[in-house]
Amino acid sequence: MSKVKIGISSAFVFDANYVFPGYPRLGLNEDYSRSVQAAGGVPVVLPITADYEVAKVQVAMVDALLLSGGQDVNPQEYGQEPMTLLGENSVERDVFEKLLLKAALELNKPVMGICRGMQIMNVYFGGTLFQDNSLKEGAYIKHDQRVNPAQPTHKANIAEESVLFKATGKTSFTINSFHHQSVDRVAEGFKVTAVAEDGVIEAMEAMDGKRMFAVQWHPEMLSWENREAQEIFRYFIQYVRD
Repeated sequence: MSKVKIGISSAFVFDANYVFPGYPRLGLNEDYSRSVQAAGGVPVVLPITADYEVAKVQVAMVDALLLSGGQDVNPQEYGQEPMTLLGENSVERDVFEKLLLKAALELNKPVMGICRGMQIMNVYFGGTLFQDNSLKEGAYIKHDQRVNPAQPTHKANIAEESVLFKATGKTSFTINSFHHQSVDRVAEGFKVTAVAEDGVIEAMEAMDGKRMFAVQWHPEMLSWENREAQEIFRYFIQYVRD
């Protein structure tokens, strides 16, 4: 049986300590490729492009798409002006990942989003974001933890019959958290499938056959030892294979 190929979106990296400081380079945390490979898949890192035909060929070469975490999404993508708490964003990456989503829809490829990946997915389909979690009424949990990234720190409540429930068999488990933005208005055609105790949306999935789901936390950083994180990747790989 051939291995499932998972295309993972990359990002621009500007390293002040590189031999050419600030020179644009492409990068991706190794956790993504390690987690895909450990789950039985073959990771394929996709370089940034603004050419749809190139992006479409990239998606055509793989069996499914994984949108990785990273910078904030440009708020003008969802009709807002930048607020004072907005972090670094990348217009080039916004363009790139929207092209990947367009190609995935056209080619009927499954998509998994992680952190920023969930946010760009929500925005692409017409949803909005809180530019900072402090702007969400009732939010009180520290969602941007400053500890070991492989250490879970707060609970997520999981909806039954969701992808996450099917993958893990659990209605709640503890997750890590590295985001200061979150989903506000959920895109049409998607449903919320996990929330934190303070109501911050932690996962969503498509309801209309698009074969897309996303999580706000970072299972790739947890998957060294965390069972739920491992099962999410295994489920995704098995789903694509089936």
